Amino acid sequence: MLKKSFFILLGLVISNQGLFALQSLDYHQHRTFGIKLHSGGWGINYGYFMPKKNKGGHYIYAGYMNQKYINEKKDSRELQNARMVINKINNLYFFKIGYGQIHPIFDRDNRSSVGLSAMWNIGPMLAIYKPIYIIYSNTVDTNFKTEDIARYNPAIHSPRNIVDKSRFWEGAEQSKIKIGLHLKASLRFDWGAYESNFKGIETGFNVQYIPNGETIIYSFKPRNVYTNFFATITFGRITD
Repeated sequence: MLKKSFFILLGLVISNQGLFALQSLDYHQHRTFGIKLHSGGWGINYGYFMPKKNKGGHYIYAGYMNQKYINEKKDSRELQNARMVINKINNLYFFKIGYGQIHPIFDRDNRSSVGLSAMWNIGPMLAIYKPIYIIYSNTVDTNFKTEDIARYNPAIHSPRNIVDKSRFWEGAEQSKIKIGLHLKASLRFDWGAYESNFKGIETGFNVQYIPNGETIIYSFKPRNVYTNFFATITFGRITD
């Protein structure tokens, strides 16, 4: 009886180990969705991963992120009602696609283990410079006040006469679009309690290059290169 029970238990262990091994991402197609916080703002990204015949894999990447200028801060002390960055005339947004590879360092081969992988991707992007529009008062007489919507120009608009920021889509048709290049390198830690679902934390750095960049902060020279450190919470699922 004891011998029979031992072989039954051994069979269950082997069976479970085989089942847990399915959780290793190195040999499975999987997709991820991530929410990113970086040193210049925030973003979201999507990845579709395809294994190679040998260990590792390659993936397709798509993402969005906004980009703040270095040390920019919202200020309301000089304004009537709005909180905005003084002298900031454009908002900058990146839309990215790319190709990358993933190189496993430690496998996630059971429910309680954590996988570690090195990743990189590169590809084209669209850099969109959206002009900032404001609601502006041309008079300080509160009994008879006229307000206009205009593109913010610090050379002619006094901060004290800015009533508020306008709606986001004001001036969207005047946005300028540049084609650039992005590069990302990172480490991803994966864990999960289910056979097909997993979570992860990805951390690393981004580099964005934009030829002939536009001005973000009035009187500051345009920048062509933006770099960021980031951390991303990812939610993934094995799809094969």
